[in-house]
Amino acid sequence: MVRIHPCPPKKLLSVNLTAFLLINIINNTKEKGVLKMIFSTNKEKGNTSLGIAITYYSSNGYTVSIPLNDTQDYDLIVDKDNVIKRVQVKSTSFKDKNDHYQISLKSCGGTKGATYKTVVDTAIEELFILVENKDMYIIPKKEINNRSTLTICDKYKEYKVNL
Repeated sequence: MVRIHPCPPKKLLSVNLTAFLLINIINNTKEKGVLKMIFSTNKEKGNTSLGIAITYYSSNGYTVSIPLNDTQDYDLIVDKDNVIKRVQVKSTSFKDKNDHYQISLKSCGGTKGATYKTVVDTAIEELFILVENKDMYIIPKKEINNRSTLTICDKYKEYKVNL
């Protein structure tokens, strides 16, 4: 049973939310000794990734704001020390032939599945990435040059989130 305090202190809320998400986060499977996330749908994967991003930012002293709809380029607005950043959240379980995780940077839709935008053309400052082994990366948009995919390789290791 989860008890919700009507107006919990900020730190208590952050610790409780972090603990709740880490304990009850998702279904897991072990493959080659590594605990990996499994999802039934892309919507489930997206919602979980968003929840983990919220947990990460809020437990690291950011004020997190969530848009009321999904028509903007960003999924979250984070604020720390009066610096506001728009964040898009992405997740992946896809690996390329070199065993590197790869993230699609395109948004597609419509009846023909046409690309209507890519991360480099959006109004964001950061990309929060969650990969299936639960590694997280926060990559500034200015460091992304590709339009269709981003491969998590040594180039991005400095952006890996260390817990």
